[in-house]
Parts: sequence; structure tokens; C-alpha cells
Amino acid sequence: MIIRRIFLIMLLMSFVICGQAKAEIASGSAGKGILWSLSDTGVLTISGQGEMENYYLEYSEKFEEYITTAPWGEYKNQITSVVIQSGITSVGKTAFANLSYLKQVTVPDTLIRVEDYAFQSSFQIEELLIPDGVTYIGDYAFANLSNMKSFHFPAQLVTLGGSAFHNCRKLESVVLPDGFQSMGDACFENCVSLRHVFVPSTIQSISLHAFDGCSEAIGVSGPASVYSYENGVATISGTGVAKNHPDWSRLEVRFGAPLTKAVICDGITAVGDQVTIGKGFFQDCDQLTEVTIPETVISLGDRVFENCSSLKELHLPEGLTHMGDYALFSCSGLTELHLPAGIDCIGKFGLAALHGLTELILPPNIQAVGDYAFNATDNVREIILPDSCRSIGSYCFLSCTALENVYIPDGVEIIHHNTFRACPNLREIRLPKTVNRIFYSAFALCTNLQDVYIPDRGMKDIATNAFDDVPSTLRVHTYSFSEVAKVARECGLTVIAIDRPDNTISLPEGVEIIEERAFEGTTGEVYSIPNGCVRIESRAFANCPNMQLVTIPDSVIYIAEDAFAGNDMMVRCRYPSVAAEF
Repeated sequence: MIIRRIFLIMLLMSFVICGQAKAEIASGSAGKGILWSLSDTGVLTISGQGEMENYYLEYSEKFEEYITTAPWGEYKNQITSVVIQSGITSVGKTAFANLSYLKQVTVPDTLIRVEDYAFQSSFQIEELLIPDGVTYIGDYAFANLSNMKSFHFPAQLVTLGGSAFHNCRKLESVVLPDGFQSMGDACFENCVSLRHVFVPSTIQSISLHAFDGCSEAIGVSGPASVYSYENGVATISGTGVAKNHPDWSRLEVRFGAPLTKAVICDGITAVGDQVTIGKGFFQDCDQLTEVTIPETVISLGDRVFENCSSLKELHLPEGLTHMGDYALFSCSGLTELHLPAGIDCIGKFGLAALHGLTELILPPNIQAVGDYAFNATDNVREIILPDSCRSIGSYCFLSCTALENVYIPDGVEIIHHNTFRACPNLREIRLPKTVNRIFYSAFALCTNLQDVYIPDRGMKDIATNAFDDVPSTLRVHTYSFSEVAKVARECGLTVIAIDRPDNTISLPEGVEIIEERAFEGTTGEVYSIPNGCVRIESRAFANCPNMQLVTIPDSVIYIAEDAFAGNDMMVRCRYPSVAAEF
């Protein structure tokens, strides 16, 4: 009996002790339909259905630091474990921030969102298992968890906010799921132990500073490509399009060593696709001197090598078919360049400011040349556009100061504004007969231009200021009664008529007035003025050295005294007539 009583007493005491261990010391509401309770063992439990309330950080005189305004904030130093029960769909802003003794966190499968600053600076947390249904992790959500070594990124995660894992100094690996799209600014900043990041092909944006302060040997990988950097050398390997890249130009700031060499391995097919994420792939890497590009690469995206001014050589693979806008802009150190035959377009500023080039041979299948394509490539003397070319952009040859010869093929229809602007060594320009529009200032500031050949056979439009800022001695070779000739004369330029093959110049029907100097200096032998013409103005046919015969109809009622000055020819006309009297 005595032994049985002792056993009962001990059993009762154990119940009392257990009951005391689970005693609730505080509780309340954490949002509509959501409750919280804190046990005397430091377990904070969140229960109910739906979203937690959002809170903020507020300075506490008691703790002499910022604490969450959540109702359990005043118990921050007593909380060692958080249990969020099934039914809860979000972790509110700053809900568990700055809980200095929090070590364990249990979250339910019902969770969808983790809001800004949710666990910030609860630095004793070593591991977090976030359910796969979470799609959003907010700004600074897990920042300053300096003891966390691993983190499970949910399978349905779409967005990581700015600085979400800032200063998680022991985090070693990041594997983002398929379907992930956006990584905010400084997302993994100062994660000094981070060695590998897996980025899926679904990603749409990576901040330029996402990995600032991380290890020099960090690698970013995905289905398409793997990036690694060590001792000034970047290696890009894998398959497909290499596009989601670090900001290579800031490596010197981060690690004290700039990027000097890049090796793109077999399997990569495109570098920085046309919708480039962030800056151009190697843009502004001004210490980059060497790049290896494999034969598998078929595309170079916008700004891919922009401002790589130390690049001396660049071997482009023969299978390359696309180069984006600004692709080689300001690669001023390049001294030679071979463009593969498959390239069919030179993009905007594509080959601009290549100051080191003295020779440029374009591939045979070029169809279009963009705005400013050769701007300030100022040591090349000759540019021959292939016969396949059909389009030339504005300012195309701007400031090509050494350019002496340029060939424009048949098929080009428009000479855009300022196309040949500021080419002081151009003395002659020959346009094809297919040109039917010439825009303003097309030949501006070509200070030594002597002859422009424009065989106008259907000009739809020529700007009245197409010949602005050209030498007054410029000779325009065209058909005498063309729009080109009219504009040239209005600019005070000399028009040289283009003779017919049989050396006969026949003016078209409908011409009523032959303007001053219209045919001055032309080299035809026989000239025929149509019936209906009424006036022949001053020096209209002066100094035509080969003129032998001119036919003047009865309709002419006025012939200027010097209309045929300097000529010795026969005049065919009726008698009596003004022509006969002349």
C-alpha cells in the first residue's frame, strides 16, 4: 500500500510539472480569424485561417533596439521557436524580425507569401523549410540570418524581393525552381560563402547588384549556361542562350581584379539574346583583352561588347548570323575584324567608333545597315555595301573622317537624313538609279565633296535642304529636268546633265521654261527642245563643248542673249520665229 501511494503521488507530480511546462504566458489576435499564444517554454504558436496582419519595426526604449510591433514583440527575448499551423497563408511584414533567440521555425503547407522583413535579423536560425506553395518572398524577408547554411527555395516561387537574403553569410548554395521570374536588387548581397546559384531559363530579370559582395569564385548556372569567375577570367559553359549574367564590369569594384579574359565554351549558341537582361553581356569591360567564342555561337545580342576598348582581336564564328545593336560599339582597340558570311544586318551603332580599324569588308548577304552603323569608324577609307543591301539608316557614315570611297548598290531606295554627314575626305558619291527619296542634310559637311551622281528616274521626294552645308563648287550629275536638278539649282550648285547613250539630250514634253544654267557644261551633241517651251533663260546651254545641233520650236518666245554662250552650233527652227531671229 505504501509503495502504491508513493507511485500515485509521483504520477500526480509529473502531471503538474508537465502542465507547468506547457503553460501559456501570453496570447491574442494576429489578424482576422488568427490567434497567437506563447508558452513558458518559448514556443510561439500562430493558428487560424488566412493572412497574418502586417507589422512594422519600432524603436523600443526597453530593448534599446528596433522590435516588431506584433503583439509578441515585447516577449522577443523569450521566443525560441515559432510554429505556424495549417490554415495560415502568409507571414506578415516584420512578424518575426529581430527575435534574438529564435532558432526553430515550422511553417505549414498552406503558406503562399512571406512578406517584407518577416524573419530579418533573427540570426540564430540555421535552417528554414519553406513549403513549395510559396510564390513570393519579400524585401529583406530573410536578411541577416547569418547562421543559416541552407534554404529550400519553393517549387512555385516566382519572385524574390530586394535584399531578401542580404548578409546570409553562411549560405552556400541557391537553387531556384523552374518558373522563377524575378530577382530583386542586392538579393544575395554579402552572401560571402555562396559558391553556386542555379538560375532557370524562365527568369525575366536579375538585378545588376544581386550578387554584390559574394565570393570571387561564385558560379551562376542554369539550363542554358554556367558562369564562373576567378583571377580575372570568366568562363561561360553549358548549352543554349547565355543571358542571365552577372555585371562583369563591376568585378574590379567587388574583388579588386577586373575581367581580362572570357572563355565561351562549346554548346553556347547565343550570347546575350536580343532581349538582353540588364546591361549588354560584356558591356563596359574596358580591361577585357581576349575573348574565345566557339563555332556553336550563332547570335551576339545588343551591346554585347560595347565599350570593350582594350579588346584587340575578336574571332567571330563562321556560323554567326546575328549581331545586335551596339554589338561592337566603341571597341576602339580592334585593329582587324572578319564578319562571317551569314550576317545579314548591321544594327544601330553596330560597327561604330571602331577607331583602330583601317579596313572593313562587309559580308555578301547584308540586307540592311542601321542608324549610325559606321559612325566615327574614322580610319577606314573604303566601305562597299554588298549588292544584297536594300536599306541604309540615318547618320550611317557620320564622322567617317578617313572615308574616301563608298559604294551604294542598286536596290537602295532611300538616302536618309545626314547619311553622309561630316565625311571630309569623300570627293565623289554615286547613288544608284533606284534611289527615289533623299532626306534633309543627306550630304551635310562633306567639305571636300566635288561630285554627286544621282540618276533620278522617278524621284518621289528630295528635301529642299538635302545639299545644306556642302561646297558651293559641288557638281550634281543628274537628268536636267529632274527634281534633283531643280533642288540643286535652288542651292546654287552646278548641275551636270547626264547624256543619253546616243549623245542626244531630249527634254521631256511639258517643259515650258528652261531655267538658268539648266544644261550648262553638258557634253551632248544634239539637243531637242519640246514644242510648248516658251522661255530659255540665261546660260541655259552655255559652254556645251560638243554641241553641234539644237532644235528650237515655234513656241519659244524668249531666248536670253547668253543662253548659248560659248557654243558653235547649228540651230534648227522655223522661219520666221524668235529662234530664227536669235
